[in-house]
Amino acid sequence: MSLVRPPFVIADSGSTDTDGHRTWNRTYRLYFSHAATAHEAMLAAGMPRWRSGHPTDPRAFCSNLSPRSVGKYNKTGVRYDVDVEWSTRQKSEPFPWLEAPVWAGDNQEEPMPFDADFITGAAVVNSAGRRFLPGKETKQSRRVWRITRNQLTVDEGLLDSYRYTVNSGTWNGYDAKHALFLPATIQQTSCVIEDLEHPFFVVGYTIIIAPVEPWNPHKILDEGFAYKTPAGKLIERNADGSQITEPVALKDGLLWTYNDPQFVEFAEWEEKGFDALDLVMPPGITV
Repeated sequence: MSLVRPPFVIADSGSTDTDGHRTWNRTYRLYFSHAATAHEAMLAAGMPRWRSGHPTDPRAFCSNLSPRSVGKYNKTGVRYDVDVEWSTRQKSEPFPWLEAPVWAGDNQEEPMPFDADFITGAAVVNSAGRRFLPGKETKQSRRVWRITRNQLTVDEGLLDSYRYTVNSGTWNGYDAKHALFLPATIQQTSCVIEDLEHPFFVVGYTIIIAPVEPWNPHKILDEGFAYKTPAGKLIERNADGSQITEPVALKDGLLWTYNDPQFVEFAEWEEKGFDALDLVMPPGITV
């Protein structure tokens, strides 16, 4: 889908009937660089979704989207006007793929190394200043967003390109590198409207939020069973010739102290902008 520019409003009006129900109408204009279909116009990024609230009247829900072609754009493109209606009266569902995505959030608890004091940052060591063996663990609770969206089409290549990636920029209020995109699920189904069968896809998105430290970089305590001398010689044994059997603190490969723990950092996940996924958190959720 190649939108030349985001949809913009060319007409806006509202009314209240004798029963006190409010209706809002807007017309959005869209420019495509290719011969887009009416369905593409309804589902374009930046367009209101079925059942989404009106920008200024949250009790009025989107109840109708009516796209109409209004001419060509350049040589290969097309212009669309989409009439959108919000109403405080509830209407039947015309098309499942126009329903607003469903966001469901739960929590996932995972063990994590407990190797540094959360407040002071000091290493977790015993009274002799040595690491605990085996290492200690604590639990971390992460927010998991599971999003279900009905779609007429699925760009499988796009979804595959986002497998196990983290957001390179802010996403729905979450800071960069704090949202991890898991592989999406795709299920084909259909519905019958006015005696015609309409196939569509139910796409499931799962995104896990890192609560404190970002997904990238992944920090690992710098320690090991060998170290280097200032001259660069690798030492793997104690002074008495015995094998080093307990980890020692390191800094730049040299012997160090656990009272000033050092960490090595790795980019564990690819970083990408999440805008192409068009996953916009519904109103009412505050991050």
